[in-house]
Amino acid sequence: MGGFDPELGSITLCEKNLNREKNSYLNVIKHELAHVVQHRMGRNGDALMPSSLLSPLVRELLPQKEVMAVLMQYPNEEINGELEARLASRYLPSELIAVAVVATRQWGQGYRHHSATVVSR
Repeated sequence: MGGFDPELGSITLCEKNLNREKNSYLNVIKHELAHVVQHRMGRNGDALMPSSLLSPLVRELLPQKEVMAVLMQYPNEEINGELEARLASRYLPSELIAVAVVATRQWGQGYRHHSATVVSR
């Protein structure tokens, strides 16, 4: 659906996949912005939330089939970050994610760009 490139500081959206999967552009952008915040806070693909809080939320709020797909498709060190971004995109208000993006814009050593650029393909 989309991706965040930490090296470029950009978010890419794939219109073909978005249209095929019937996903909301807003949810995909919120998901990728959650990854921006994780990156800026130095998590390197991991979640901001500790596993003790994240695991029960994932069990209650995400479909088991989706969780299994993440477990099979992502490297171990990125699984919690991906699950957290999926939860954020569905359950956090857009305004809260926007505040987190703005609040972390100056964070992160070596982060070349301080704003995420959205590119559509």
